[in-house]
Order: sequence, then C-alpha cells, then structure tokens
Amino acid sequence: MPENFRKCIEELGGIDINLVMHKVIYDTDLSKTHSRLSMTIKKFLNKFFSDDEERKFMRDKESKEVKLVEPCLRVSKVNMTSWLIGGSDAFVFNNQWNQIVVNNPDTLKTMAIFQIWSFWVPRQLEKPDLGFALIKVGDVPDKESDVKS
Repeated sequence: MPENFRKCIEELGGIDINLVMHKVIYDTDLSKTHSRLSMTIKKFLNKFFSDDEERKFMRDKESKEVKLVEPCLRVSKVNMTSWLIGGSDAFVFNNQWNQIVVNNPDTLKTMAIFQIWSFWVPRQLEKPDLGFALIKVGDVPDKESDVKS
C-alpha cells in the first residue's frame, strides 16, 4: 500500500488494514445508470467480516455506511450493500458512487486495475466503523499494443 494511503487511513484512526481484492473497472462500474461498484466475494483475497457477520449481512440484505478513501485521497461515505450479480454474491458500493467517479476522472477509467483495502476505525462504546481504500495499481494491457510490440 502506498504510504500516502496508509497515512490517510491512520489519520482516520484506521487499524486492521487488509488487502481485500484486485478489481478491474468495467463500463458498468462507471455507468451513471448502474451507479455502483461491485466486488464479487469469491474473488476476495481477505475478508473484512467474520463468516457469521458476512452470512447475516447477506441474509438480512443489510446496508452499511462505510468510509471510502478515494484514489484522489478524498474521504467519502458510501453505502455498502449485498447483491446477487450473475449468480455470485457481491458487496456493492452505491449511493454516492457516481460522485466518486466524477471526483476521480484520471484514475477511475474502464480497464483500470485497483486494489481494494479494508480497515476498521474503533469507536468508544460502539461497534467500529468499516472503511475501504481504492488504490489504482495499473491498467489492463491493450491487446493491440501487445501485438504491435
């Protein structure tokens, strides 16, 4: 994780920082109509919920407001919920997602590759807040440029 993202998370009080997944951005992730970023659970490298918490979240169709450190390092709040997408369970950021796309035009592009990291922010006498960081790590190689080189 780049130092500037780690510092931003630590300034929020974030702990238990874990890489959740690598995510390729597709047209549907940027579409104003879809207005969401999907994260298929079967592609997770590390989970942020316990198995019981995840089952309850999925079963009860819960929704949770989470912090999101955007690629531009702005901290926003988005809604996270669970959906069934193409027969697979997924967590989805929605609600403010279109604004996050607008805030990050240089990084949130089709075929960009991101790491999604999770973290927790402890709170006194209450459950901790869940947060995520969205970090661009590259782009899917263009097949035409691969052929030319």
